[in-house]
Amino acid sequence: MAHRLKARVRRAFGQAQAYDAHASVQSQAAESLARRAVDAGLAPGGHVFEIGCGTGALALRLSRLAPPARLVCADLSPGMLIRARTNLAGLRPTPLLAAMDAEHLAVKPGFDAVVSCMALQWTIDLAATVAGLWRLVRPGGLLAFCLPGRGTFASWSQAHRECGLCCGLHDFPGEADLAAMLPQAAAITAEDRPMYFENAREFPRHLKAIGATVPRPGSAPLGPAQFRSVLAALDRAYPDGPVVAYRLLYALAVKPEKE
Repeated sequence: MAHRLKARVRRAFGQAQAYDAHASVQSQAAESLARRAVDAGLAPGGHVFEIGCGTGALALRLSRLAPPARLVCADLSPGMLIRARTNLAGLRPTPLLAAMDAEHLAVKPGFDAVVSCMALQWTIDLAATVAGLWRLVRPGGLLAFCLPGRGTFASWSQAHRECGLCCGLHDFPGEADLAAMLPQAAAITAEDRPMYFENAREFPRHLKAIGATVPRPGSAPLGPAQFRSVLAALDRAYPDGPVVAYRLLYALAVKPEKE
């Protein structure tokens, strides 16, 4: 099942040709995460590993705020890496791009920073993934990531409940969940990023445009009539146009010099 899920995620993001035009929240999250990483101590000249690099939004911002001496950008989707190569073409030194699964890391430990933006929610075992990323960080180095948290797309979930239907959204973690996965000194903060649409149908179109269409494992797809009923419920809840919000969780932790 895990293999099939990863294949579906890889395919969905590979087909998201218009990702950059629709991923405004992802772009905002990358900017915020990069600034938070610098505030947490990320300095220029470091060795940085990014997992789930997408089309390169975070790499671009880190290279502007704290230019690394070495930058390795990895993603599950070869299609995303192709677009990242174009977007990052002007960076020096040239980032090393690699196709890689966050749950099967193929790099050695010792990075000054390990980062990820809006990608880890697609892993099967988030806690094990975070532990694996933490092992890559050198003593004194930084782990910094952002992902959707519990409460993301709450209005979409509510529309399903009103129709007596189960929502196929993934089970996003809460702040306490992340705290349990990270060292005691980790800083975890939440940020709400609403999106405004003219009608409910625009929201699933947004998800398709950014490749975020793979449902939670085991969820049953809605039939056409059920899907229309959910859209109608969302439109009724927001007569002036639906509001669907991301609740972003940022997690930053500095590894002690001696553990």
